[in-house]
Amino acid sequence: MGLFHTFITTATAQQAIRWYGQVRFSSEEGVAAFHQELMLWAGRLAQYPDEYSFKRRLFSGLPADYRQHLALYDGVSTENSSINEIMWKAHHLEKIMTSLRVGQGPERLLGQGAVQPAVGGSSQRLKPREWQQEQQSTSIQLQNHESSHVEPSTQCTSS
Repeated sequence: MGLFHTFITTATAQQAIRWYGQVRFSSEEGVAAFHQELMLWAGRLAQYPDEYSFKRRLFSGLPADYRQHLALYDGVSTENSSINEIMWKAHHLEKIMTSLRVGQGPERLLGQGAVQPAVGGSSQRLKPREWQQEQQSTSIQLQNHESSHVEPSTQCTSS
């Protein structure tokens, strides 16, 4: 405790508390930068916040649409989710939101599905397994059609 009073002034401790409370989420910098900034200022506090307080600060600092989606669809809460779970799910949501903002629809995200051209030039979104089954079905139909089709010149007529 003696070193703390020697090197850390009251003004420095107050400044760390103020900066920790003023950290804001930036959509340009993202979830990871927000978490890192919180960790930086939490480490400068006289006493590191307990896990629940940090999770509450992290979750409440996210944009309202992130919080709503994470709570409703991903089951994230400060009471039951770990910091890693909050971060992982928020980062995943951020990637989806970013791709939608820059004009890359969900069908362009790797592993999110495939676009199968339909007759008439339109496209429909198929899941990877459905797309694979569609391809196999089309292949089987083509094989059946080719094997059942016999050229008229090769047919034998018996009299």
